Amino acid sequence: MIEQLEEGWVRFKRFHCKEGVLDCWQGDSINNPNNKMKNLLSLNSHATYWRVGNSKWVSELELGGKKILNLLPKRFELTAQEIWDELIQ
Repeated sequence: MIEQLEEGWVRFKRFHCKEGVLDCWQGDSINNPNNKMKNLLSLNSHATYWRVGNSKWVSELELGGKKILNLLPKRFELTAQEIWDELIQ
C-alpha cells in the first residue's frame, strides 16, 4: 500500500513493507525535508529524500549508490529496516 501524507510543509509518499514503512519526499533541491520551513526560492532542480519509519530524512545521493527503486518491489517480502540496511551498506 502507498499513502500520500503531509507533515508540516513536507508532502511525501509512504510505502508499507512487510513490517515498517519507507517514506519518500521529492522536490526542489534547495529544500531539505529535515528543515522546519520550506525555502521560498526554487532552483528548478530535483532532489529525492528517503527515511525509514520516522527517522531523519536522507538524500538519495547518500544511499551508497544503490537504487531504492530496485528494492521497493520486495517490500512485501522484506521489512523496511532490511531494505534500509541494504541501501546504506
